[in-house]
Amino acid sequence: MRVGALLRFAWVIAFLVPVARCGTPNAYPADADADAPASPKPCSTLADCPEGYTCFFHSSDGCNAKGQCLADTVVNCPQQPWCPCHLWDVPRCGPGGLVTSPVFYADRCPEECGGALACELCDVSGYAPMTMSAPTATANACTPAQITDASTACFGSSATQQTCQAWQTANAPDAGGGNCVDCLFTLRSSTAWGALVCDPTSCSVNTPGCVDLVLGQKTQERVAGGTGSCGDIVSDEEGCQDYACSTCSQTGGASSDYSTCLDASLSAECKSYGDKFTTDPACAALQGDAAPPKALDCFPRSDADVPKLLDVFCGAGP
Repeated sequence: MRVGALLRFAWVIAFLVPVARCGTPNAYPADADADAPASPKPCSTLADCPEGYTCFFHSSDGCNAKGQCLADTVVNCPQQPWCPCHLWDVPRCGPGGLVTSPVFYADRCPEECGGALACELCDVSGYAPMTMSAPTATANACTPAQITDASTACFGSSATQQTCQAWQTANAPDAGGGNCVDCLFTLRSSTAWGALVCDPTSCSVNTPGCVDLVLGQKTQERVAGGTGSCGDIVSDEEGCQDYACSTCSQTGGASSDYSTCLDASLSAECKSYGDKFTTDPACAALQGDAAPPKALDCFPRSDADVPKLLDVFCGAGP
């Protein structure tokens, strides 16, 4: 059994994470203009445009550029190469900073690594694993209904900052919610992490801590003076993945560029961390069919799986 994924949601800022650009595309000379119709037709590919027109994108709009059908005026590119948003695209150039497919930036792409995504950072030499805080669990701090409702409000397909905050307010201790909120939500700066680890902009599920709770490896953790637990290994692996993929769009959930990058990075720039997960004795219990049934609950692949992880920390327990 190979398990592992980093699931993240934002409940303090907007859920849609913008794609960061690695550079600023250069504009073409101001006197170059496109022979465009008065009301350009929107397009995604050349097939969307009538004869004599090409689907052009403004290079300055990066990977979020919207295409328009403009007169088929292709010129020599004064600035080459472009780094396309998808490495299989070879953009042609039009006047006025137009290109025939979205481009990430006006420079050579970094060396290809795990996948065909320009947002993927291939060089992770600057990544330094952090020591995770000890996981903390409180059995039955949340009722099954609270766990289900929290998952829907904060992870569901219609979840927003407002729905998640409203759930927390309605389940606060002074509102009769007991210790459920405090069990689920913990700050990254805390010395103990619960089911969700939060910073000012987002929260992520505590998969590493869940692993150590299920495997009974808290005493092996680096933070406890041990040689390293399986949770530590998972934490290091997830950290590398997030370092490599942090600028990728999370729109689309499991099918997003972010998720694609997470999987691809394990075969390239983060391979050493992934290999340690599969070969280190600390994680031996997670390999093969003999893995504890609860172990799978620590690796949610979608919002529908989140309640199982929350239950390990704040419900029935490991």
